[in-house]
Amino acid sequence: MSLWVPILSLLCILALGASIFELFALRKARTYLTKRESELEAKIYEIAILKELGERIGYSLNTRKIVEIITGSLGQFIDYSAVSYLLIEPQSLLFHCHLESSVDAAFVSAIRDTMRAALNALTNDDYAKLRIEETITGAIITESLHQPVQSFFNIPLVIRNRTVGIITVASTKSDLYHEDEMTLLYKITSQASQAVSRLEEVLAVEEEKLNAMVASMPDGLLMTDPEFRIVVINPALQRTLGLEGNATISIFNIIDCLGGVLDIRGKLDEAINLDKLIVAENISFRQKTYQVLISPVKPASPTDIPGKQNAFGSVALFHDITHERELEKMREDFTSMMVHELRSPLDGICKITELLASKQRKVKSYQEFTHMIHQSASEMLTLVSTLLDIAKIDAGKFEILPVVTNVRTLLEEKLKFYRPLAADRHVQISDSINPALPDTLLDPHRVGQVINNLLSNAIKFSPVAGTIHVSAFHHASVGDINQEGQTVDPLWHTLETPLPPKDALIVAVSDMGIGITHDEIPQLFTKFQRLNAGKLSQKGTGLGLVIARGIIEAHHGILTIGSTEGKGTTFLFAIPLSHS
Repeated sequence: MSLWVPILSLLCILALGASIFELFALRKARTYLTKRESELEAKIYEIAILKELGERIGYSLNTRKIVEIITGSLGQFIDYSAVSYLLIEPQSLLFHCHLESSVDAAFVSAIRDTMRAALNALTNDDYAKLRIEETITGAIITESLHQPVQSFFNIPLVIRNRTVGIITVASTKSDLYHEDEMTLLYKITSQASQAVSRLEEVLAVEEEKLNAMVASMPDGLLMTDPEFRIVVINPALQRTLGLEGNATISIFNIIDCLGGVLDIRGKLDEAINLDKLIVAENISFRQKTYQVLISPVKPASPTDIPGKQNAFGSVALFHDITHERELEKMREDFTSMMVHELRSPLDGICKITELLASKQRKVKSYQEFTHMIHQSASEMLTLVSTLLDIAKIDAGKFEILPVVTNVRTLLEEKLKFYRPLAADRHVQISDSINPALPDTLLDPHRVGQVINNLLSNAIKFSPVAGTIHVSAFHHASVGDINQEGQTVDPLWHTLETPLPPKDALIVAVSDMGIGITHDEIPQLFTKFQRLNAGKLSQKGTGLGLVIARGIIEAHHGILTIGSTEGKGTTFLFAIPLSHS
């Protein structure tokens, strides 16, 4: 009996120990399961709130909408008396406080002041003087309650490394919030902020592309909203209106610049109200002419509300048509000139053929009449050939037939022909042609055509008893062309750029005429345009120099000019030498 007592006692102790261990294990398992359940609930809440943010926000950049979704769902997970957000707006702070239970006004003021101080610290700015737009929802404010803020924590809202606001959770209970609650809310807020940041970055890149495109447009662009506030005005339009450097530009600045030539505000409004494109032609100001296209700017999916609600505003495009109008006038002048040039020989041919058909004609007049018909037909053929040459030059199909040519012989033949013509006008032609000029590869017919043009122009514009000097020399790979020209030509005028290529044949024709101004020189080589000064007005198409330049450029050379107003002009062409 005495033996069983200790054994039973030991068994009881072991059983009691096993029960205690089992109880401890159960408690540990229950604690783990409770913690795990809490973690799962937090994870489910996190997934749910992020899913709701994704569904309800989509591609929205509305920060207020985002924080409202976050704060509106906190009651499922966190106990609080008030949840608030404070957002930074351009001209104010936006404060919203949702009360889950009644508190007094001092409680709300304490939250607001704490949040503003936190924003000051986060952004290093002072928002004390900034106006606050305040809204309070939820439970009512009861002044009889005097419960201070006992627990709270702040979560900053950061978009693209810029603090835009703050969320605060507060309670009248003490020691309420711990790391788990703050970590969860911070994680949700951070993920929402990152999504918005990524979207803002994409939009910023696209906006930069759009701004670059608008800024690089050669046409002036203006966009206004329905209240005529300027949304876009590109640099081209600012230059057009003379508004470069203005920090702020309003519709009234544009109205003043247009000076009454265009009712821009009325046209912008008309485009919206009538929902149509308006074209204003030939708007002239600041010595330019513009075509202005004005159109409403409408959303892709218009609303059903009639009128201005269907438009974001209107846009005006200022297209400079000054050059087009000048070209149109030149073409009209050219057409008129061509008609005049053709009418004279055609009229002559008609009258001569009438005389030939008349019974009163004399036999000895046949030879004279046929000569006149041939002369008139030759004039028309020359005109047609000129136009065909211009067309070939424009199309890049102008061809030359180069052969090895003795340039000295070619020049002497031309001078022999033109000296009598010059003598008739009491003009003398002198020359200095280098006898050592090498033969070169060129089209003698086409180059002869250039020499004809330069000599006939020099005779035409030389004064009575004037002198024309023709020079030809080899411009080597070294040396200054103007110094070389002045050495051989007493009438030489310093050349405009471009200067001729090195190792080239130089042929220059200088005269003592009235000269050409620097501004008029580019017109000499412009199609459909002749110098407009009466002192230079002469009969002809004015296309000779255009063709001459085309011929020389086909030889890979240049045709250039030097002139002194009131003293004379030097025309020069240079063709690279071939020593074959």
